[in-house]
Amino acid sequence: MEKITSTAALKIAIQQLEDEQVLDEQLLKEQLLITYKELRPASMLLSLLKEIVSPPNAEDNLVRAVTSLATTYLSKEIIIGKSDNPLRKFIGSVLQVGITSIVAQNTNAIEAFSRFLFQQVFHKKK
Repeated sequence: MEKITSTAALKIAIQQLEDEQVLDEQLLKEQLLITYKELRPASMLLSLLKEIVSPPNAEDNLVRAVTSLATTYLSKEIIIGKSDNPLRKFIGSVLQVGITSIVAQNTNAIEAFSRFLFQQVFHKKK
């Protein structure tokens, strides 16, 4: 900044700084409003849903979710069934965690198999 030597130059410099301060304050308020809107739980949930359902990921996420849920449900039904036996329920829960872990580690193979089944069941053969 230049050295101010006169009263007029000082007044001009003060006015410029005040104008700059008003502009900075206005920009800060706008950014605060944008940040507030983005950090609201509803906005965060909406952006998460948009990210999940976006076209490149929608089918993959759906297949993974259905595969995981189906595998977990089937393993629970097969192992525990309608039993009231606490030991069987405990063993079933441990096996269910193990099966879920295996599914998580082998998602690509299970996903390919699930897609194959899905295509066989829901697509008409020509």
